[in-house]
Amino acid sequence: MANSNFNSARNRLYETASLCPMMDMETFYAVEAALDAVTDGIYEGRRFLGNAFSLQMVPSGTICTIEEVHPEEVPQDAVSVIGHPDTANVVSGILGRPVACNRATIQLGDGDVLYVAQLMGGRLPEGATSLPEGFKISFRKVTIRC
Repeated sequence: MANSNFNSARNRLYETASLCPMMDMETFYAVEAALDAVTDGIYEGRRFLGNAFSLQMVPSGTICTIEEVHPEEVPQDAVSVIGHPDTANVVSGILGRPVACNRATIQLGDGDVLYVAQLMGGRLPEGATSLPEGFKISFRKVTIRC
């Protein structure tokens, strides 16, 4: 019930913004932030840890918020959807805990969060357990609103 109220309020906000050309983006984001603050904790979606984000993961009309986070901010209970064993091993070393290799296809919905361990620098050499020189992994938090 709380989740449907949350979605209903959010949908009304989006409808109002689309029908009211006088609403500037600053006002829209202020109202959206207030809505988030009021509904914080009412609905928490699923949490995933992946190594990529694709538009195929979300339905049309989705709003995604992407922010950089520190590795220690990745929740312990995030379900791994890292599809490459070497990447899972390296991320495991960075996080200091086991990270499973799990080549899964996921659909993200309202309230879901995908933590992305973004590898930069090329392809990992086969059997890698740590980052080679010149490589880095940055972590991003992708929050989904539908």
